[in-house]
This record gives sequence, structure tokens and C-alpha cells, in this order.
Amino acid sequence: MRVTTHFQYLRTHDPEFVANWANLRPTHRLGLWRLVRQAEDIRRSFRTREALFKAHRDASARAAAALRGLPQIDFQRKPAPLEWMAIATDRKRMDGAFELWNWRLQSFLSRHSHPCARFYGGVKPQASINQKLREHLNGKDLDLWDGVRFRIVAPDLLGIMALGDLFLSDFSSEIIRCRNYYHRPRNGEADAYRAIHIELEDRPYNYVEVQMLTATREAIGLFDHTLRKGVLKFQSQDHAFWLDDLSYACNVWDAVSLSRNHPAAYP
Repeated sequence: MRVTTHFQYLRTHDPEFVANWANLRPTHRLGLWRLVRQAEDIRRSFRTREALFKAHRDASARAAAALRGLPQIDFQRKPAPLEWMAIATDRKRMDGAFELWNWRLQSFLSRHSHPCARFYGGVKPQASINQKLREHLNGKDLDLWDGVRFRIVAPDLLGIMALGDLFLSDFSSEIIRCRNYYHRPRNGEADAYRAIHIELEDRPYNYVEVQMLTATREAIGLFDHTLRKGVLKFQSQDHAFWLDDLSYACNVWDAVSLSRNHPAAYP
């Protein structure tokens, strides 16, 4: 599998990717493409998948140590299903929460002159919310914390460290959950996804999620999102392995920013 082959597969079979890609500015598309190609170059520099996974594991340990100051905060209380349904169907409330937090987060970034690579957000599409509600009726836990969500993309892990400290200082009284996936990956060390997810509540049942991730992780996420969610099928087992390895290579590269010399390539 090559990056260009995977890209063509997404363009042919993934309407969500096509729409998201079309909405990006040409300069941003070019930047994302370069980051994905960079991860592919790192992946190919390892002779075996085992060697790459070991490098991923070592890189993850370095990142976890660097970001250990960002606490893992678990919920003290979750809305009951009927409360979730009331929240999820109140579009006016969600639109209002988006407008308020869009302003607050932009003010936060401006006030601290934080060099984020990108900041954006939105309200979860009603079709996605309805799908979650249907899944709940079939027995799945109801989770709509990201009904209103934002992303702050930092250039590298050093940016994530600075951003996390500032965020905890400014919004500590409103943080109700912090998931530090550098310190505690979602599904163990083989799960390559690394980011910080923070849930905030500024008044009862008014929730927003803020995700903090590196530019390289954002790029990989754009290229693997629908496959990870099961919306699009992998072409083969080798395709799945290749995408896993690309994500491991992303973590290897991100850990390089923790080195003072910041070499141009990982040895």
C-alpha cells in the first residue's frame, strides 16, 4: 500500500473524506499531504513492523512522561439517557454553546498568543446524533459529550504541553473530564491514537468537548477516520496493517519534537 493508492481509495469510496478535503484551503491540503508523506517515509525507514512498533512504544513512553502533568479526570456524574436525549435534540442550546465557546476559546488562544496550527469546531450533525440515539435503543451506551466539539491543533508535542498547562489554569473550574491518551491510550499501547480530550460544563447540561492534538496526528486522522469508525472497509488485512503502521510512525515523529536538536529524520 502507498499513500497515493490509499488517497485514491478514499476519493473513490469515502464521501465524507471527499467533502472534508474539498472544504480545506489548498495550502492546508498541501500541508496535510506533506505530513502524511513524512509519516510514510518514517514508516518505510524501518525494516520490520516489529522494529517500528518498538519505536512507537518508546516514543509513546517519552510523550507520556512529558505530558504526565495533564491529569486523567473521570466523570463524577453522567447524564441519564433521557437527559441525553433532551440535550441532543435541543439544537438551540447546542448552537448557543458553540457560539459562546468559539468566542471563549479564540479569546484564550489570543490572550496567550499560543501558536496553534489550526483551530476549528462545530455542532455534531443531526444525522450523527440520530445514529447514536438509534444505537442506544439497540443496547449501546449513549455518549454525546462531543455534540459541540472543537479542535486545537498544535505544531508538535511541545505545543500540546504548553497548551494543556494554560488550559487547565484558565478553565479548571469548568473541566469535568480530561482524557490524556498519551498517558492512558484508549485501548492499550497498540492503539496509536494520541491526543488530549477535555469535556467542559459551563452550566448544568451545557457540554462541549475540546480536543488537542498535533498537526501530524490531525493529518493521519483525516486519512483514517472513516476506516477506524467502521464506515468504510479496509481493502485487505495488509491495508489495515499499513494504516496502523502509518499511525505508529506519526507518534515516532511527534516524539522527535521533545529532542532539543529536533533532527530532520528519525534514525
